[in-house]
This record gives sequence, C-alpha cells and structure tokens, in this order.
Amino acid sequence: MLLALLPGAVTVYLAFNAGGYFAGEPAAAATVLLIVLAGRFLLAGDPAAGLSRALLVSATALALFALWTLISSAWSDAPARALVEFDRVLLYLVALVLFGSLGGVERLRWIVRGVALAAVAVCAAGLIERLLPDLWAVEYASISVRLSYPVTYWNALGLLAAVGLILCFGMTSSEREPRVVRVVSCAALPLLAVALLLTLSRGSILVAIVGVVLFAVVGHPRALVGGLVAGGAATAVAVIYGYGSDLVLSDRPFTPAALEQGEGLALIVVLCVGAAALLRVLLLRVDDHLAAVHLTQRARRRILTVGLTGVTAALLATAVAVDLPRQYDSFVSSQSPAAAIAADPRARLTDPSSNGRLDTWRVAIGQFERTPLRGSGAGTYEVVWNQHRPNAALVRDGHSLYLEALGELGVAGLAFIVCAMLAILGAIALRVRGPHRALYATVFAAAVAWAIAAGIDWHWEMPAVTLWFFALGGAALAGGSRTSPAWSPPFWLRSVLAASCCVLALLVPIRVAVSQDRLETTLGAFVGGRCDAAEAAARESMRAVGSRPQPYEVLAYCALVDADSGLAVRRMREALQRDPHNWALHYGLARLQAMAGRDPRRAAREAQRLNPREVLTRDAVERFAGLQRPSQWRRAAQGMEIVLPDL
Repeated sequence: MLLALLPGAVTVYLAFNAGGYFAGEPAAAATVLLIVLAGRFLLAGDPAAGLSRALLVSATALALFALWTLISSAWSDAPARALVEFDRVLLYLVALVLFGSLGGVERLRWIVRGVALAAVAVCAAGLIERLLPDLWAVEYASISVRLSYPVTYWNALGLLAAVGLILCFGMTSSEREPRVVRVVSCAALPLLAVALLLTLSRGSILVAIVGVVLFAVVGHPRALVGGLVAGGAATAVAVIYGYGSDLVLSDRPFTPAALEQGEGLALIVVLCVGAAALLRVLLLRVDDHLAAVHLTQRARRRILTVGLTGVTAALLATAVAVDLPRQYDSFVSSQSPAAAIAADPRARLTDPSSNGRLDTWRVAIGQFERTPLRGSGAGTYEVVWNQHRPNAALVRDGHSLYLEALGELGVAGLAFIVCAMLAILGAIALRVRGPHRALYATVFAAAVAWAIAAGIDWHWEMPAVTLWFFALGGAALAGGSRTSPAWSPPFWLRSVLAASCCVLALLVPIRVAVSQDRLETTLGAFVGGRCDAAEAAARESMRAVGSRPQPYEVLAYCALVDADSGLAVRRMREALQRDPHNWALHYGLARLQAMAGRDPRRAAREAQRLNPREVLTRDAVERFAGLQRPSQWRRAAQGMEIVLPDL
C-alpha cells in the first residue's frame, strides 16, 4: 500500500515548492513517477492489473493532448514553452497510467486517504504559519492578506483545502470505512474549513459546497447522518470564529492584537477538531444502527427524491435571496468594490464581480477565433495577452483550462483534454452504482469540484492541486483486483516498456529539471553581480535544454557588463530565435543595440507592437524617436531598465 500513498507524498512536495508552478518541480516529480512505473513493469506480477477500456480511452486522449502540445512548437516558434507544457502534461499522464495500472478498490481507498492526509498537512502548515508564527515563521509567506502558504497562491491552496474537505467528508460519512478513519476524517473538517475560509477564495468555497452536496446526493451512505452532525457542528463553530478574526485577515497580521487573535483562533480550531472527533466517536453507534436498516427500492427512491427536492428548493431560495440577475450583471461588469475590500478583505466573499476573469477569457477566445484549428501554440497565452490585453494587468495564464487550451491548441487541443476528463468522470459516475458507492461518490464529487475550478482559474499549471485528479482518476478507472494475473507480459516486453520509461525520463523531465535548476542559479548569480558564475550556470542550462531563451538572455547582459556590446547583441538575437514573440527580448535587443551604437528603433517598435500597454516599450520608442546618430542612441539607452527573464 506504500505505492498508494505516493500521490499524497508528491502533492506535499509540490505544495511546499510553489505548488509545482515552475518547471523544475513537475519535472522532478515526473522523473520519480516514470522510474516507479519502469520498476512496476519489471517487477510486478501483473503490471496491467487495472487495465480497463475507460483507462485506455482517457490515457490515449491525454497522450494525444501531450503530443499536440509538443507539436505546437512548430507554429508557435517557441519550442521551450511547448516543452515545459509537455513536461507538465507528461506528469499527469504518467500519474494516470501508473495508478490506473494498480487495480483494486483497497488501493483506491488508500490513495484517497493519502491525498486527504496531504491536504490536511499542507493546510495545517498554512494555518500554523499564519496563526502561530512563533512556531513556524516563514519570511515570504504572509506578504498577502489571504492565506497562501505554502502553495504561494491563495486560490490553489483554497482548492486543495476544498478537495481535502470533500474527501474527508466522504470518508467520515461512509460506513465501509474503518471506525478510526471515520473519526480522524471528521476531526480534520474544521481545520480544512478554516484554512479554506482564510484563503478568501470564492471559487474554492463554491466548489467545496458543490462537492459536499454532490457526494451526499449521489453517495447517500448510511453513515451520512453521523458525519454530517459531528463534522457539520464543529466545522460551523470553527468557521464562525474564523470569519470573526478580522485582524488575521488584514495587511498587518503580525501586530500584537492580530497575534493574540490568531492564537485564539488556533485554540478554537484545536478544540473544534477534538469536539468533532469526540462527537463522531459517540455517533458510531448510530452508524451501526443505520447500516442494519434495510430499505426497499421504493423507500430509497423516496429519500432520494426528498433530498433532491430539498437541494433544489435551497438553490432556488438562495438565488432569490441574493438577487441572482443583479449578481450576474455585477459579474459581467467586473466592477469590484475595491475600497470596501481594502477596508475589510472579507468583503470579497460577497463580491460578485469576475475580478478580471472575463478579460482573460475574452483574450483566449479572441486567439481561438484568429487560429481556430491549431491555436497560438502551447505556453503562449502570456504572449497573446501582452499583445491584446484590454488593461495593464500582468497575466501569464488564461485562468481557465478549457479556454486556454482552445486559444493555445485550437479545437483539437480542447477536444483531447475534454475527452480525457470526460472519460474519467463518466467512468467514475458509472461505478457509483456499484457496491462501493460511497467511495466512488467521494472521488466523483472531488473530481467534479476540480473540473469546475479548473475552468475558472489556472489550477492546471499548479500540479499540487491537479496531480491528485489524474492519480485518483486512474485508480478509480482501474479494472479492479484479480486473484490471478489476467495477462502477464513476457520479460522482453516488460524490459522494453521499462526502458521506454527510462529513456523518456532522460529525454524530457530530467533535462528540464537540470535546465531549471541551472537557470535559477544563473539568475541568482547575475542579480548578485557574479557574472562568471552566471555564465557557467547558463551554459549548463543550455546543454540540458538548448531551446530555452533565458540563458542566452543572461549571457547577453553579462557580455554587456564585460563591455562587449557586439557579443551582447548576438546573444540576445540567439535568445530571440528561441522565443521570437517575447516583447521583453525585443526590448532588451533595442537597449543592447543602442549601447553598441546600432539603430534600436525597429526592435523598440516591435517590442511595443507585442506589448502596447507596457510602460517600458512606450518609453523605449519615445526615447529613440528622431535620433539618428550612435552617440545619441547610447545616451538614450543609459536610463533603460533591464527586464530579467522569467523562470
């Protein structure tokens, strides 16, 4: 069962490394999973134990999505962007195949427990850092009003808390789970709920509610009453106290008053955790009595009808109470009450605006309309946004997996990823009708919550909150355990499959991981004024992945430090060959050309065309306007800023 705990362990690793957003951590995780998969091919008695038609469909669609991602570099002219995106998709694909190959309901149960435990551990770390900084002080963690440590993005941490909440609620409400699992899962609910609240993530709170309701309606296990009463009461108390802790959610969370309030909230969370566990223990007998009750099919239909009617009535009442048409108008207008939120960050919980989402979605749709078949290429949303953005906001991702895929990879890309997800969701939904209804309902509810959240934010780019979807999805799609191997591949085929995994790891994730590590060293050395070390690390990064422009960019600036302006221009041109639509490279080229006494105006105009709302590009064009002589260009370039490459 240790292998079943691997998704949770990898989730924790990614969460404590910026959610896995940067290229190095997903590459390292993909390498580990590929090595484990290779070992399974060689050593497992039945490496295809979990093989099923749904798993094959989903894996094939995701593999095609990965391949299309890589191929898109042919028309984006940015192979490094496509390679980094491919590496992330590869991580998800390997997770789907590896954990789908295991088979067995018990393994699925342990994967659910491992992912839930990971969510609890990460959220507990975030709460300790915010509420008890004397115990766990992190220098950069609390620069935001909203709780974001350790994932570094509040909405991603909120989604992880929401997923953990759904999984724990499912486990504490299932009579098939051991008593200790039901109790511990219930105890985790207040902690997860408070962490979710402190992220102030409206989308994550919404999908958490959707997931819990969906589980209750679809799963309707016998232990639902015990889980709902014990977990609901303690969680409600913790959330009420959490919402009242206004100083914790302020731009000064470490003042004496805020620290005192944080300690009080931490005590309340601990007490609610203990109360939830105790109450759940007392209600275990109720679980036993309800499990002994045998309902007729007619009675079950009546209960389900009453439940659905109640949920529908609650939704209608909520829509009327919040004046849904007016809220929709506010969402579309994207007008956010900035002053109210600045005075009290909790006000954003009732803010119906889209917070700029519509602008990011419109840019993605606009790119799709220009290139509907193939898109702009994987990883190029940032380029498209810079050129067509309606405001000066800095955005790197499309805040929607589906619309970003549509804009970057066209109809084919969207079809591949949607097919992969629908195969997972559809197969899990079908298994909800089986004997392990509560387990599959738990996975289904969490998966639906993630699928909704992925449509309104850039969670796809945060493996810490996405990897589990494919790991759990693969395990849920597995064909089930067998008493004897249905098919044992010959040794030569096992060896070929294992060797293929190792070769793939050497070709992509290991190279990307080494390149990213050396690139981070490069930037650190350059910022520290150590160009010799920066140049050495940059060349190592280039040897690992030669298509990335960042090492060449740093080499260009180091050449300028060495007063070799001609070499600096050549290096920047080499960087541009690898990412020709990057405005920052054209801006840097204009500056270096001016320093070398060459005409910078064309490069400056191209930088402005690629990012017309950027202050630096407008300034560059104005600086060089009307200047004709090299001496004038050199003087004009003296005050230009250096734009460091992105990681």
